[in-house]
Amino acid sequence: MTTVAEPRTWTLTFVAPAPWLNANKRYKRRPTEEIRTWRNSTTQYAAAGKLPRGLTRIAVDAEVRFPADGRQRDAHNYFPTIKACVDGLVDYGLIPNDHREHLAATSIVEGESIPKRRFQPPGEITLTIREVTHA
Repeated sequence: MTTVAEPRTWTLTFVAPAPWLNANKRYKRRPTEEIRTWRNSTTQYAAAGKLPRGLTRIAVDAEVRFPADGRQRDAHNYFPTIKACVDGLVDYGLIPNDHREHLAATSIVEGESIPKRRFQPPGEITLTIREVTHA
């Protein structure tokens, strides 16, 4: 009898360290500083979470949560933010690069709203990383 092991999974949850990167926004310049902040924050949270390094293949599920302000958002518009986070995982060494050989899939959903507070970050994100052991 062959036993199939469950894929390993890791979860990182952190507050938005910079404004969200949005595919609908018309930037006058590339938001380099914001990209770098998201990327570096993800690298730091991966290190703090003691994620492994050198995995062969992963899938990333992202859940974005915004303050309860009554606005409707399309989660898929925040994919540039997820791209910066995946790049941060690559910088950390979780996978060698984000080519399809190493990144099997990414998904993004909007989660429940977080309470709106004065002087709060613009939301929070949860990255669920699954090791993919088959092609």
